[in-house]
Formats: sequence, C-alpha cells, structure tokens
Amino acid sequence: MSDQYRFNIQNNHIVGILEWDDGRWEQEKIDADERYYVENNTVYKEERDDGGLEVTAFTDDDNDGIFVEGQTTYSHSTTGQDYYTFDVQDNVVIGKTEYEADGDVERESIFNHSFEINDNLITEFEPQRSGFEKTVYQDINNDGQYHKLSEEFVRDNHDSDRQSTDPFEPLNTEDQEETVLILNSHQQDSVSFNVGDDLKIFNFNASEGDQINLSQEFGISSAEEFMQYIEDIEHDGHTLEVDLGQLGEIEIIGITSEDITWDIVNFGG
Repeated sequence: MSDQYRFNIQNNHIVGILEWDDGRWEQEKIDADERYYVENNTVYKEERDDGGLEVTAFTDDDNDGIFVEGQTTYSHSTTGQDYYTFDVQDNVVIGKTEYEADGDVERESIFNHSFEINDNLITEFEPQRSGFEKTVYQDINNDGQYHKLSEEFVRDNHDSDRQSTDPFEPLNTEDQEETVLILNSHQQDSVSFNVGDDLKIFNFNASEGDQINLSQEFGISSAEEFMQYIEDIEHDGHTLEVDLGQLGEIEIIGITSEDITWDIVNFGG
C-alpha cells in the first residue's frame, strides 16, 4: 500500500505535512534539502540527494484531501552515484547487482520480480500487498551501468485498503494470505493453483499461452467439474475474480472477456 499524506497548503505553498502511519496521522518534518510546490492539484517534492535531484509527485484523485505518493523521478550525473548492473540471458533478467557510491556492492534478490527490456531501459516490477512497485532503470552511456530513472507504486484498483474519506478512520489492516504474481512478458507462463491458494496475477496474457495449472489435489479433470465448485465469479472488463470457497480464490488483473475461455486452464495438474 502506498503512503498517504495531508498537506496544509497556504497561498500555493506547503506549510505543513501529515503522514498516515500505524493507524494515525503524524506530523512530517520538512527537511532543509526539500522543496514542495503545487501544480494542477498535484503536490511535488524536490529533494537533493548525493548531488542528484529526486522529484516525487503526490496526487489526490478523488479530491478528499488525502494525497497518495506516486512516481519519483531522478536526474543526476552518472559520476559518483549508485548504479545497477543486470545479468541478462536470452533477453531475460536473471540477476541484479547494486553498486553504491561508497564502494559497497550488493547482490539483490529478484525472486518473484518481473522485468521488461526495451533498448537501454529496464523496467522492474516488484509485487507488493496491494499492487506492485515499478522501477525504471536507464543505461545512459551504454556501458552496462543502469541508473534509476523513475520509481512508483502501482495500486490494484480493487484494493480495499484505501484510506477512507474520513481521515481519522483507521485503515483496514486485516492480514490476507495472498500471493501476488507478476508474469513475464513475451513468453509463456504456467501458474500453479493449489488447494487453499489465494492468487492475484498481473500481466496474464492468453495470446502468449499463459495458463492456470490446476493442481491434481483438486481432483478436477474437466470444466464441467470445475463449474460445480465455483461459489462466485465476477468480471468487470478488466479483472476476473473466481471464488472456490474453501478450495481457494484466484484474481487475474487485466484480462479481457475475449480471453476468458477454458483454454487458459490446464486440468492436467
């Protein structure tokens, strides 16, 4: 879930900030190296960091006075800055290393992350509880050293944990045993669905052959048998939700009605 803020705006200037933290609003200090300004109902924060400039946007889409932290963009010289290298095999990222300006080198985990490669840009998708973190890296000099170009949290539109219009109503913090998967682009993916799973799947593409691989422990071998276990099924044109009761739930984000066929389900286990 992305961070949420309230801003005290006077004469188009930010004079105070509240951040929602652990179920309550807390005063946020404005540091000396930070500058806030407002443009078109969007609040921007500029921050100097190691000689570079970070700009973060905060938006209030429903005009309730509560702003959500959005994209952060970076602009800086490539000397004396943190950078990343990526191990790529057959156009697929298989490893990532961070080189910090102070000389530290860290091999970062990319477990369950998804990547897209486009010329000198690499986009990383990291699953979070109510959406995913999207980070874009750019190799400016074509030397294999990538710098962060932008970073943003992308919310699932069906997230029920959005802060209510009452800024003092506590968030819904009920834990959910949900597994978020972001599938790879330009390749066929097979997603295992086991009894008791609660899956949320992004980037599912039926035209690439992506399939839901139904575990044999269900004891279901046909579409007719599968239908008998469905307690609820909904599709709003963008998201398919299938509730099998105690057997499990599955939610596929970004699937069209044309792609909802039995071809996307493999009953062979």
